[in-house]
Amino acid sequence: MELIKETATVEDIVCSEQTQIMVDGDIIVPDVKPDILKILQVDADAVVTKKETSDGKLTAEGDVHLKILYIPDCDGARIKSICTSFPFTYKLERAGIGENMCADVSADASKVEFRLINSRKMSVKTIVGLDVCVCTSKELELVTGVADEAAQVMRVPITLAAAAADCERELVVKESLEIPSGKVSVSEILKIDTKINDKSIKAVTGKALVQGTVGASVLYAGDNSELEFAEFDLPFTEVFDVADLNESSECEIDYKIRDAYFETQEDSDGDIRIIQLELVVGAHIKAVDRVQTEIIDDCYMPRLQTELTRASETVDEVICTPNMQNTMREIISIDGNAPKIIGVYHVVTKAEVSGTSVENNKIFVEGTIDAYILYLTDSTEMPVYSYRKQIPFNASMEGEGAKPGMECDVKAEVEHAGYSLNVANEVELRMILSVSAKIIRKRELALIKSMDVTDNAEGAKRGIIIYFVQNGDRMWDIAKRYRASIAEIAECNEIAPDEKLSSGMQLIIPTGK
Repeated sequence: MELIKETATVEDIVCSEQTQIMVDGDIIVPDVKPDILKILQVDADAVVTKKETSDGKLTAEGDVHLKILYIPDCDGARIKSICTSFPFTYKLERAGIGENMCADVSADASKVEFRLINSRKMSVKTIVGLDVCVCTSKELELVTGVADEAAQVMRVPITLAAAAADCERELVVKESLEIPSGKVSVSEILKIDTKINDKSIKAVTGKALVQGTVGASVLYAGDNSELEFAEFDLPFTEVFDVADLNESSECEIDYKIRDAYFETQEDSDGDIRIIQLELVVGAHIKAVDRVQTEIIDDCYMPRLQTELTRASETVDEVICTPNMQNTMREIISIDGNAPKIIGVYHVVTKAEVSGTSVENNKIFVEGTIDAYILYLTDSTEMPVYSYRKQIPFNASMEGEGAKPGMECDVKAEVEHAGYSLNVANEVELRMILSVSAKIIRKRELALIKSMDVTDNAEGAKRGIIIYFVQNGDRMWDIAKRYRASIAEIAECNEIAPDEKLSSGMQLIIPTGK
């Protein structure tokens, strides 16, 4: 019997894991920098630069970028900085990984330990957290019809996330930054911290339109040797060519700043107040097309012997993708053991999900925001200080179709963080927390592959059967058991084909040809 089939391409997760690796090494002070007297701060950021899959193996390479602030061992000198990086390699061996599969590997430097060996050498250890997922695509043959109109079919709805794109792109953000009036001109740039905010992505045919804003905080030594800082917002827009995208594609994008270059220039008055900044930004684009269709879950031919051949498949059925934003306000009082605040240079926020639960049409999320406040102080021994505050959060979202037991993939991110000094040593943080979820049902499908129909003597006997409905009987099950059509049974009993059957009900079932 000829079956009508459609092909759907879906994402198949080969393996995934979360792990940590240690990246360590020694840093030698460059010849152009003075000796180290005291280390004030070491910032670390991890970025993956290369991924490759082969037979049974994933290899990822990256760098840990380090920004070090220290007090030099020389009279009259203020803070100095060192920017350097350590490479790292991660390898995962797992059966099923094949050549040229899609590998999503994100890295985050979660903890930094450092030790001064001597005035020209220091040791640094960084724990890098890795979130790894290797995917491939598989084609499903879905039976959507039978060529013979006499065939009895039972259809079920299904929603699949068909992979549309999984690709890496790169963009360059260049901007000329001018130190605001009222602030001293630049003697030396100590560090530049960046974060991408206000992210958006829109799919059109064959292209992805992306927008965002780079928030840049610049810490520098002024021409009077005092520490100063300035903040800038750098909007950007880019159009990427991404084949197979269309207006209905559901897209998400993750950014990672891979490299930053800067140099200072004089303004029209001859003062060094211009910073030429260039950022190399990696963009990981993932997109799916939501496919809603009906497949034939069961079928048979009336009066004939019907044999179905099936194959088991497990698919991820995306039930809903809710998201929400919540404005949070937190007043942080710096404890008395920390030095006094003169000015807040930069605030770094990292959101981490610690627990999720799914109820009927509801998703509940809890987690914490680690807020690191880097500020200038009135202390000559500790002119820059970093204060950490852990802020708990709870969020709830409506998710139509969500039920207990379904998988819940949740991401939380602080989209924007602002601050103000209220009173002495008290900072008010204002944050926009963005939480998104993907509710997935693992669905086991016994997909029909072929349908064989044969005639037999029993099918040739004409007659009727009187059947008394049992508790839980469905019209489909009764009709299939006696190889009758549902329309015939409904007509003989003067009932609707979709009428609900009650226990003890008497049915006349025609049999034979």
